[in-house]
Amino acid sequence: SIERTEHPLDNPSLDRFRPQRPQLIREYVSRSLPGGLTDIEALTAYWDRRTNGHSQNVGLVGDTQSGKTMLVEVMAHVLAERLGLAKPLPVFTLSGSSAITDHDLFGQYRPVVVDGAEQLVWMEGVVALACRAGGILYLDEINAIPGNVTAALHPVLDDRRQFVNIRKPVPDGHGGYAPEVVKVSTDLWCVCTYNPGYSGMGRTNEAFANRFQWLQWDYDDAVEKKLVKSPATRVLAQALRNARALRAIHTPIGTSALQRLETDLHTFGVEYALWAFLGQFTSPADRNKVESIIYERSVRAMLDVEFKPAELEAAV
Repeated sequence: SIERTEHPLDNPSLDRFRPQRPQLIREYVSRSLPGGLTDIEALTAYWDRRTNGHSQNVGLVGDTQSGKTMLVEVMAHVLAERLGLAKPLPVFTLSGSSAITDHDLFGQYRPVVVDGAEQLVWMEGVVALACRAGGILYLDEINAIPGNVTAALHPVLDDRRQFVNIRKPVPDGHGGYAPEVVKVSTDLWCVCTYNPGYSGMGRTNEAFANRFQWLQWDYDDAVEKKLVKSPATRVLAQALRNARALRAIHTPIGTSALQRLETDLHTFGVEYALWAFLGQFTSPADRNKVESIIYERSVRAMLDVEFKPAELEAAV
């Protein structure tokens, strides 16, 4: 018999980067896209689409809690199965913020204590780790990262598929030192998310944006109908999203927020659930507008009927 050779992506040293929700692949509700494709089928096709051996970079554009991060984790399971791996792909996540620097991407020397003595060691950056190992490089909320930092990613994302790390000197073979040149693994897939119009967010420059296939990832009515069973809760969501589209409120209403509201409605009743739901609207103007929508659109009355207390139902 032929002994199975372990794939490098199954290496136990990468386990800390793998998705830790094994039930996710069973619980995930896939969405249908134009042309009859599912989201998983479409993203798998982009992963299969190769240029010089590398997959097509993909960007997902949409509001918070529209399932972008969950989809990335699902794809780690789906693609691992296609590759015949024993474990999901590692996902190297770089969460966007204005504090991100090149050090976070490519690494730096850091002091550590070894045997009671402090010494400098090289700590690899998230991008450098992903480039060497393969898997999924997940750039979350990319428009929160300064433009000068995202520019450093250009050679990783375009046809060059390598980067020159000027912070890490390596022997040049001639008695001297030179910056390290790291080639991107052909097993690496780059995915990013973009949350438009949020406070503190910028715009990605055209040079960066042109390195991705962008897909609009809004809230999906068919998916939410499966995840949020309460019709009144979905009516409230649509009313609030319409208000946000008209800039009457600024807080996004994500699917997870609706699921939490529905759970609270079942657990605590309407009065408490709405009070807790309003807590996410930290702006007094937003909160007042949401309260008026709840009562002016008869949402409160719909919820009272739908979530009638058990003792009243028994009396009817």
